[in-house]
Amino acid sequence: MAFIDASPPAFDAVCSKSGISFSRDHRPYDSLWEISIGSDLLTPELAAKHGYIMSNNRQSLQLMVPLFSHGYKYNGITLNGFYGTFKILMRNHETSEVESSTIKSCPFSTNEVILCSTLGRLTVVADMSLAIPSGGLPARFNLVDKYCGAREKNGTRALFSFPINTCGTTIELSMGNVVYQNEIFYSGSSRVHADAVERVMVQCTYPLASLHRLFTTFRFESDKAGIGSIIHTARPISDMQSLTAEPTAALQTTPASPAVHPSTSEFLVFTNLLVC
Repeated sequence: MAFIDASPPAFDAVCSKSGISFSRDHRPYDSLWEISIGSDLLTPELAAKHGYIMSNNRQSLQLMVPLFSHGYKYNGITLNGFYGTFKILMRNHETSEVESSTIKSCPFSTNEVILCSTLGRLTVVADMSLAIPSGGLPARFNLVDKYCGAREKNGTRALFSFPINTCGTTIELSMGNVVYQNEIFYSGSSRVHADAVERVMVQCTYPLASLHRLFTTFRFESDKAGIGSIIHTARPISDMQSLTAEPTAALQTTPASPAVHPSTSEFLVFTNLLVC
C-alpha cells in the first residue's frame, strides 16, 4: 500500500457582525479526518440542533456559526464589546485523536450581554436607559447589596462582574435547575421617579446535576457554564410610590424547595436574552 503524505484540512475563517464563517475546499484525502465541535462530530443534525448554517457540496464545506450559539468562548468583556472565539477540531478518522484545529477570535459589539462562567462568576453589560429617571445622568448603579457597584458605566449602560453567591444574590431550586438572581438599581437619586419605568434583573441558571459541589464546599464549581438572562420588566406601581430607589440591606440567599421534575435539556454556554 502506497504511503500517503497528507495533512489535515484547514479552514478559512472570516468575522462578521453576526458570527464567524468557516470554509474549506474538499481534497481527495479529506475522508481521513473527521470534523468535530468539541467532542461532537459535525453533522447536519448537529448543525440544525445548535443553529449553525452548514452547506456541504462536492466542491466545498461552509459553516456559519451565529454569535451566542453553542461552542463559543468569550472574554475581554467591556462596555465597548467583547471577543468571541470558536474552535473547529480535525480528528483522525480511525483513532479520533485531534490532529489539528482552526481557531478564530473576533471582536463583537452588542448593547447587552451576559456570561455565567463555570466558576460561578456573572459578568453582564446591561442597558439601564428605562430605569433612569429624566435628569438622572450621570448615573450610579449597584446591585441588591448597595456596596456592589458597577465596574464600568457609560451613560445608560453598566458593567458588573461578581461571584454569583455574593452581592445579595438570591438562589432558587426549580425543575432540576439552580437559579441565581440579582437586580441592578439606579442609585443616582433618593427617590423613584414615575418615568423610571423598568426593573432590570440578571440571572444565571445552572443544571443542578452539574453543581456536584454546591452543598459540599464553599468553592463554586460547575461542569457546565450557565445560561444567562437579562430581564427587563415594568416597575410595580408600589415602587413608583416609594420614597427610596435602592435597598438598604442585602437579601438573604435562601434556596426554595426543589421541583420534582428534573430537566434533561442542555443549556447554551452563553446567551443574550432580552425579555420585555
